[in-house]
Amino acid sequence: MRNNNSFVFIIILLIIFSISCDNTDLTPAFIEISEEALENPIDMNNYNLIHEESYDSHQLAAIASHKFSDVWIYANGDKIGLWEVPCKVPILESDSVQIQIVPGVRLNGMSTTIPAYPFLQPFKKTIYLEKGETYTLDENQIKFKYYNNVKFPLLETFEQSTTFTSSIEDGGEFVITNQEGENIGLITLQDSLYGFEVVSPSMTLPGNNNSIFFEMDYKCDQEISVGLIMVNSNGISEHEPLVNIRASNGEWKKIYVNLTQSISRNAAANGYVEDAKIVISGNREDDLTSAKFYFDNAKVIYIITQ
Repeated sequence: MRNNNSFVFIIILLIIFSISCDNTDLTPAFIEISEEALENPIDMNNYNLIHEESYDSHQLAAIASHKFSDVWIYANGDKIGLWEVPCKVPILESDSVQIQIVPGVRLNGMSTTIPAYPFLQPFKKTIYLEKGETYTLDENQIKFKYYNNVKFPLLETFEQSTTFTSSIEDGGEFVITNQEGENIGLITLQDSLYGFEVVSPSMTLPGNNNSIFFEMDYKCDQEISVGLIMVNSNGISEHEPLVNIRASNGEWKKIYVNLTQSISRNAAANGYVEDAKIVISGNREDDLTSAKFYFDNAKVIYIITQ
């Protein structure tokens, strides 16, 4: 009888547990994020003072320039997931909830690789959520700040001139032009010019898997390529291709190129690549009379975390 009573007791517990589960209210609240919320998401107040820099207004604008289309979201420290903006995100937590948002970036232009952008502090906001209700984060409600120890060894605004130089004879070179009130870099391939290759100034960049990106705005008629020229740990200069970028069909776009592994793989014993340069190249097809390549806000950013 003792065994039978135990069996009945277990059945009763399972029934009670099942009933309690059936009565659990799984109605979520929602966080809605509009596209406008990420149009100007960087808080640049007192940037020079905080980072002990002396950047001018054009350089500060280049630092603030981003195009985030995805966000990682957390609620009370729990990962909710990656969402493409605009989005309406279900949150099972209710009452007072701390929301954390981190922008995601499509590294090397690939939608399959969207890690959290490592140079910005998460946006945090405590929100009172009610089940079934929607809380909207709209324009100017999300602001990110850079971590204090980020560095920009390359910050090219194309305002008056450019630090990029042509590395091939009889190739296209940068000229500064104005478009919609903004000075930008332009390379035009026409007549006898069929290609270009431009190189940044030399930089010292950290290895040890510290995050390093090259970022730029571009508009181009033809494909362009981005690579690294660097002196590796054996003292040999080499050119490492990184990414090919498709023609933008008349639209301005932004690319985030990951330099982390390339730099770490070639770092010297001191943990640095002492002579690294960004190289950008492109060509004009034979059947085209002209091809134009526009660039702006070209920058290398890194942060030392290890």
